[in-house]
Amino acid sequence: LDPKLKENYSEIEVVKCIQIGLLCVQENPDIRPSMVSIVSYLSGNSIELPSPYEPTFSMYHRVDPIVSNDSSSRQSANNSIPSSINEMSISKFYPR
Repeated sequence: LDPKLKENYSEIEVVKCIQIGLLCVQENPDIRPSMVSIVSYLSGNSIELPSPYEPTFSMYHRVDPIVSNDSSSRQSANNSIPSSINEMSISKFYPR
């Protein structure tokens, strides 16, 4: 969360917004909520949100950090980090 918020936020509202965001990015467009539903979710306190489906594709990959350049003291960690492969584009806006 934005550090400027400090403790001035509702944890329940944050979780609700994240869950709505996950519902909006479901792979199958037919199971994404309509805008009417989203407005209803955001404005109502008593509406139970549906659970988003699991990601279509996820994988684990290893991170093997090298502790030293000396080949005899190289160590690798067998840490598995969950990740998913999704296409994404980032737009940066700059003033004129």
